[in-house]
Amino acid sequence: MVIKGKNKKKIKSAEEVMFFSCTGKGITNVKVLNQTKGMMTSKPPLEPLFFENETYQITVVSKNETSLFVNHGSKAVEQSFQSVGFPYILTGNISFQNEVGYSTFHVYSEREKELSFTLEIFPSKMSYKTDYVNMVDEVNGYIHDLAYDMLRKTYVEAKSVWSKQATWTEFYHVLSHYMKPFLHSVRQIENQPFQSVKVEHELMRGDQIKKQDSRAISFVRTHPTYLASSSRGIKINRNIKVVPTKAIGTRHVSTYDNLENQSVKWMMTQLYHKLTALIDKLIEDRYVKKEAVSALETNHAELKRLLNNAFWQRVKTLQASTLPSTLRTAPRYREASRYFMFLTRGLALNGEFYHLSLKDIATLYEYWTYVSLLKKLQTYGKRIEQNIMTTTEQGLNVRMQPSYHRFQVGKAEVTLWYQKAYHHTHTVIQKPDLLLEVKQGEKKSVYLFDAKYRIKPNHDTPSPREEDINTMHRYRDAIVEENGIKPVQTAIVLFPGKAEGYKQHHFYKSIERVGVGALPFLPGEEGLVEEFIEAICTVEPHFFSAE
Repeated sequence: MVIKGKNKKKIKSAEEVMFFSCTGKGITNVKVLNQTKGMMTSKPPLEPLFFENETYQITVVSKNETSLFVNHGSKAVEQSFQSVGFPYILTGNISFQNEVGYSTFHVYSEREKELSFTLEIFPSKMSYKTDYVNMVDEVNGYIHDLAYDMLRKTYVEAKSVWSKQATWTEFYHVLSHYMKPFLHSVRQIENQPFQSVKVEHELMRGDQIKKQDSRAISFVRTHPTYLASSSRGIKINRNIKVVPTKAIGTRHVSTYDNLENQSVKWMMTQLYHKLTALIDKLIEDRYVKKEAVSALETNHAELKRLLNNAFWQRVKTLQASTLPSTLRTAPRYREASRYFMFLTRGLALNGEFYHLSLKDIATLYEYWTYVSLLKKLQTYGKRIEQNIMTTTEQGLNVRMQPSYHRFQVGKAEVTLWYQKAYHHTHTVIQKPDLLLEVKQGEKKSVYLFDAKYRIKPNHDTPSPREEDINTMHRYRDAIVEENGIKPVQTAIVLFPGKAEGYKQHHFYKSIERVGVGALPFLPGEEGLVEEFIEAICTVEPHFFSAE
């Protein structure tokens, strides 16, 4: 097998290394290009070689001259492979477009799998280790924070959905919010546990038995040697009466080994096993921050310590997953079961957001710009309304497009729209990525942002494409409200570039001069956008108030 592509210098961190795996029958050696040294190598670390929006030629030849075919998660990739001259020679031109992450290929002969190889695809316009991973974390974190806020306000236990297959990412975000209060509830239960009374049977003297049950009567019937004659007793025939000298009696004892405590131990055991699996999974991922794994290991150790306590050692583990209804009445147990529900049942999030594979980096960049602008607006005002997440009978529904968040900033209302459609344009519908409205009474200012995950090709300094700037002019002129007013004051392209030195760029200066331009926007490169948002939130509302 041979993989060929253009040798291009891409934006990448010196710390980034590429994952490459190749397994199969009869493999003698695997060689990978080291661009820095200009030679082939088989020893890690490997430099990133595969990037989005690039085309690579993959050729596979069967030494046994048997027919081959390729299996891949994408049908388009499978169909790109064709036989060349002979059925045992396959070649395909593969383009990963906007997808990043791992891509696995399986090569089959007529009889069995011959070869499997996995490539790691890197983004070409940002750092994989810093920018991409931070984007995923920020988008996931914001959506989950919003979901937790709604769950706290509209919590209905009957509508929560058990999710044994909750994703590890989801479980990690839930864990960071609810593990600490769950452990606190468990410690409170340990200090003041629910005590119950249970009935125990034991062999005792006949005169100690005050009340007989079916088990005591059955014992007397099957053990006649423990019967003695008596003038008063059990009449067994016309002239003979007997009393038991020994029999099975009952006594009531206090115990902590009850259904309530068994249920709490079962909860701890379930979380312990899930944490164990999560830690093992995250340790394998070199892009996960060490602090995150360390925090999980701390919770894991605390659960293990609690389970090894003498109190919980005396309590049996519940075998079934049905929790008793009494857990909803006792305060400490109710809180523990509620936090356990959050930790293991998941958030029951529906909608297109969770159908999206975050390997699609262009869409991820749009979502990240939306979430990042929302977080910046929260520092200047209070969120009063949103429709990105709604409560339905099936759980919480995430509705990314079109959606909005509304904030109260001073006396003005500031609304950030995602993909708001303007139908009253007299020509064609206009739907920009992001629209920021500042409104007080009848006065309104509108700022337009369009997230473009692309830059000008063959250019030393990353800058937006001219056609994207022209699109901003089109938006500003084409968007018309019902009253005929053109509301857009400023239209800005957000692109994956660096902020350093960008204030000298003509597309930065054009924002003030003509109301159209571009700003770089990436994790860690948010300063210029923050300045722009600050000006809107601190100047616009006061300007309206003064008028």
